[in-house]
Amino acid sequence: MDGLDIEIISSSESRPTRSPTENRQAPIAAPDGHARSARALGWFTLGIGVAELAAPGAVAALVGAGGNRRQRHILRALGLREVVAGIGILARPQSSRWRWSRVAGDVMHLAFLRAAGRSRRANRQRLWMAAGMVAGVTALDTLASLRARRPSGENDAGEGAAPSPLVAVSEAISVNRPISEVFAFWRDFENLPQFMQNLESVEVIDSRRSHWRAKGPGGQAVEWQADITDERQDELISWRSRPGAEVANAGTVRFSPAPGNRGTEIHVQLEYRPPAGRLGAAVAWLLGKEPGQTVRADLRRLKQVLEIGEVMKSDTSIHRGRHPAQPSNKRQRRQMDMDAIELLKSQHREVEELFAKIEKARSNNSKAKLFDQLADDLAIHAAIEEHHFYPSVKERRTEELLHESLEEHLEIKRALADLLETAVDDETFDAKIKVLKEKVQQHVKEEESDLFPKVKKIFGQDELTMIASEMAAEQAELEAEGEPRKLVPGETERPATI
Repeated sequence: MDGLDIEIISSSESRPTRSPTENRQAPIAAPDGHARSARALGWFTLGIGVAELAAPGAVAALVGAGGNRRQRHILRALGLREVVAGIGILARPQSSRWRWSRVAGDVMHLAFLRAAGRSRRANRQRLWMAAGMVAGVTALDTLASLRARRPSGENDAGEGAAPSPLVAVSEAISVNRPISEVFAFWRDFENLPQFMQNLESVEVIDSRRSHWRAKGPGGQAVEWQADITDERQDELISWRSRPGAEVANAGTVRFSPAPGNRGTEIHVQLEYRPPAGRLGAAVAWLLGKEPGQTVRADLRRLKQVLEIGEVMKSDTSIHRGRHPAQPSNKRQRRQMDMDAIELLKSQHREVEELFAKIEKARSNNSKAKLFDQLADDLAIHAAIEEHHFYPSVKERRTEELLHESLEEHLEIKRALADLLETAVDDETFDAKIKVLKEKVQQHVKEEESDLFPKVKKIFGQDELTMIASEMAAEQAELEAEGEPRKLVPGETERPATI
């Protein structure tokens, strides 16, 4: 069936790595104005640190925190850290290392304010004001750190230290489209912002060179030029940023036929050095911008663009429900704001209700209609779980649980296929329904107690919502085609492949 048949081929966590071909920039000496601003920042940092060390209770009251003993201890620790950072900035005003330490301190202060908001004694109005001020200072500190330049021979780690490591990401996905179509879409770099969330624009300069503009730390625009370094029609595209780029980066995307004539496998390898170096990568992770997760989400959007024609959105802060698709029935409207796990759980509950109704049915006619609905629901549930949810969590520390779930799906399909060939007035029908119900209950129990909690810890909310949009799209397609239960008898030979 042509549809959103997703398969995550491989997934590796982002990791620091040193690239032998990394772009290096000539050091630029900082002007006198830069040194003066650094000294002012150093004294400002010292002032904050001394205040938190000397009067943590007063500082806590000023920002609206409760001011309990634990909060005072935390503020003293933060104050000591600010004092050290202030001294570092004053001692080495040309270095960006101590400036980035201020950004880390800002993040810690934001975390302190968030935790303080849980206290009953907190003044939430003051906390919100303080958090807004700290967030503004964080943005300014980030901007100042990005603009800071190293003097000759010096880098953030000190005299003679090695450059900051690159961050490497490797991800893959399958798309139900021909290789030639997928390659052509990617080769036109101006298409990339359609699915790369942090990429604002790509301007093609000539056949090999392009100009890129992306969102950097603190919302600042980051721009660079890149050259295509290798290209093989319908096989691969490699690119690398030109010398002097604000973000040294390189990447390769490979295209290969997916097994079983299921379209194209896309393998992406990307490496880059964040403007903030190692600290920037850590802050990005703390803010939910883990690069591996970002690339996975980008590839999902690419899949939707190529297979559907546009990204299906689930941004409830802008619209209620997914767009542009509109819910065609009450159940779909109820599912609009669910993430993947919530959607699957809601289907579990619906199936449980149908089993209960079948047991209470007073006529064979009513029982037959309820069973047809049950069979359709089970077929849809298995399809969207096997095509989207399971592949998404494959090789994410859930392999053993997935094998168990697929075996349980096979047993349920076999029991369901047997029932589809059994008339409701047959003397064995009720017994077979009972067996099917027990298999489904066991499957639901294991998923909700083992698999779902583990997946919840691995995936962010945005990622789960995007998976839900893909599942909902296929569900709507299966319902539109009618009688999805007819697919079951052909899927009873062996477990589904993900």
